[in-house]
Amino acid sequence: MKRRGFKAQSAAEYALLIGMLVLVIIASILIIGKGISSYFETIHQSGKETPSPQSLKVLEIKNDLLQRIQQYYAQNGSWPGENDQAYVNLGLNPEDYLGSVAGITLLLHDDRLGLVSSEGDVYQVYVSDLKGKEFHLYDGWTIWCLAQDGRCWYQSPENGFEVDMTTLRVVEN
Repeated sequence: MKRRGFKAQSAAEYALLIGMLVLVIIASILIIGKGISSYFETIHQSGKETPSPQSLKVLEIKNDLLQRIQQYYAQNGSWPGENDQAYVNLGLNPEDYLGSVAGITLLLHDDRLGLVSSEGDVYQVYVSDLKGKEFHLYDGWTIWCLAQDGRCWYQSPENGFEVDMTTLRVVEN
């Protein structure tokens, strides 16, 4: 009888060891699974298109002009105005901003900066909204950026299509 109880105890110990081993394996899979998941997420994110030099140039100019508009307002309590006078008020030469930069013409209008897709050039402009939906900025259409907060809108702030300017793509045909 003693042997039988001893065997039952050994079987119970083996069952516990196997159960613990199963738990360790499951925990390891969960931990490794998270690591693998984040690894593939990193690969997925690195697969995003690198912004083109044209897109980067437009973003650099946009950021600079919005910063200048904000500084002007802070110093003067008013917006810099429109068109050539706005450039002059910002301490810039309006002639430096004639024409387009990578298919985009710039418009200054008080507290707004317009980025207009130039008509009849070799560039196509695309940008995505905050949900990732991509919009084609057709020739003559505008993205308006507000100096107060730097947020930008496809066509107008009133239509509700706020865009993520880091997704700006300027494609040469």
